[in-house]
Amino acid sequence: MKKFHIKKILVSGAGHEDAVITFSKGLNVISGPSNTGKSCVLRCIYYCFGGQEKPFDDSFGYTTIKLFIEADDGELIISRELSSNKAEVTSNVDYINSDTYFAGTGKSKLQPLSEMFLSLIGIDEPPQVFKNKRFETNTMSWRMISPLYYLDEDKVGTKQSVLLPEQNTARTSFLSSLIFLLHGKSSNNEDAVDSKEVKTAKLQAIQEYAHAGIEKINARLNQLEEFLSKFQDINIEGHISSILEDLQLTEQKFVEASNTSSALYANLDELKQKQAADNVLFSRYEDLRTQLISDLNRLSFIHNGEMVVQSIDKPSQCPFCDAPLTADHAKGHKESLEAELAKVVTQLNGLEGTLSALKDEMDADNLSVSELQQKISSIQALINKKLAPSLSELKGQYQDLKNIVELRKEKAVLEQVRNAWHDEINDWLDKSEKREAEYHPKDILGIDFSKGMTDIAKTILKETCYSDLETARFKMTSFDLDVNGAPKSTFQGKGYRAFINTVQLLTMRRYLLEKAKYAPGILLIDTPFLGLDEGISEENISDSMKIGMFTYFMQHQDEGQLIVVENTEHTPDLDYEAAGAELITFTKNPEYGRYGFLPNIR
Repeated sequence: MKKFHIKKILVSGAGHEDAVITFSKGLNVISGPSNTGKSCVLRCIYYCFGGQEKPFDDSFGYTTIKLFIEADDGELIISRELSSNKAEVTSNVDYINSDTYFAGTGKSKLQPLSEMFLSLIGIDEPPQVFKNKRFETNTMSWRMISPLYYLDEDKVGTKQSVLLPEQNTARTSFLSSLIFLLHGKSSNNEDAVDSKEVKTAKLQAIQEYAHAGIEKINARLNQLEEFLSKFQDINIEGHISSILEDLQLTEQKFVEASNTSSALYANLDELKQKQAADNVLFSRYEDLRTQLISDLNRLSFIHNGEMVVQSIDKPSQCPFCDAPLTADHAKGHKESLEAELAKVVTQLNGLEGTLSALKDEMDADNLSVSELQQKISSIQALINKKLAPSLSELKGQYQDLKNIVELRKEKAVLEQVRNAWHDEINDWLDKSEKREAEYHPKDILGIDFSKGMTDIAKTILKETCYSDLETARFKMTSFDLDVNGAPKSTFQGKGYRAFINTVQLLTMRRYLLEKAKYAPGILLIDTPFLGLDEGISEENISDSMKIGMFTYFMQHQDEGQLIVVENTEHTPDLDYEAAGAELITFTKNPEYGRYGFLPNIR
């Protein structure tokens, strides 16, 4: 399968700085605030594809758009002036001539630009495809299959199928072109009109397939009915409300008990630190007491010796020279010793009082520690033996009741799907019996197409973390996805529909990659979360769905080039560079980064 990707886009104008964006061949995310030219990038690309609407106003001063493309066999540049229906192509691809091409509508002597793009994906000669039920034909074009590769901002949030052109008259041509992409050939009258036997066989096959699906639904409904009948007379919602109240009260008690326990632990830790300090202080006081007692014993010994000395008669004459001795020579140290003894005694008595007071304080602290430990043990017992088990039990009861609610919801969805299948198959059979020799491309696409699209859509919805997914089905009558048994038109909010519509294009891209002979190989999506900026149904699009969608983009870059535009606040903060993706950011701030797409426009 041939393919191509966009390497670069360049917009220029006299006296203006060129606007240039380079793309990777996988994922490219253009992120920025509103009014920075994000959508303009995609409009410029589509204009070079042959679009008829100008991507920006003439007054901006930019006049030329160039698209740089890399194909399997070489490179080419498409240059188109604003308001011109011609495009200049410079090519080194063997099967594409460097020439002036016709980019308008209607007839021209120039080669159509559309044919060039079809040749890039391997279609050498544009086929004739049926355009109505009367088997009238027109020529397949690149713009004719644009719903397969371009989802613009005006259409991304639509309630209608994004896989069909807005004009009813263009839908048969589009579906015929899709058939050509899938099979590599156009249908002829014989292919489009079945013989009576073939028609009967097809009707029987469709009936059998539909009835088999309905039987599976009925089997599941019988299981649900048997289980849910046990709770038929129980007010589940009332029980849930009561349990939630009990849960809230128990959680409040749990938090209060935990906070009290934390505060007690803090007090206990503070007391233990004080005890450690008091033990050190008490030890030092004991050492000081020992030292004072030693000093007291020493001084007492000296004092007693002094008293003994003083009791001995003192000589009045010197034993050597018989000279008389004065009283000063015999003076003792009694007074100074008694003063020092009194000082030591006073210090010792003071220390004894301090030690006694400290001992009383330490005893009180020991008692407080014991009381705190008892309180902590009591609270922990309350938490572990009562509150925590109660919380666990209440949560289990809540989950059981929630499961019942989910099963009731599943039952309602399955009943809706079953009834829709009944109505649709009966309607289809009624119409089939009335059809004569008319062309109906959806019949040719058939049930295999519907089943294949359904299977892929389910997979993608799961990978993108779609919330509360029960079932999904690609419905041929609307050519659109039904999710959880409901058509997209019943969804509230553009953001929700934009998400589903993005999944639609991703589904078609993968289906073509797996089944088709030819495929566009490129996808342009403008704002997959459109509507959230308007405050519409934002509660439906969770952060996990946003992350899931962009993670899917990164993980499936091998399926072809994807250029997606999204507002800054809804672009998930992921490691795009590590995944090999290109993140182009507009800041709308002249002080830093790139303000927007067109440098001279504010």
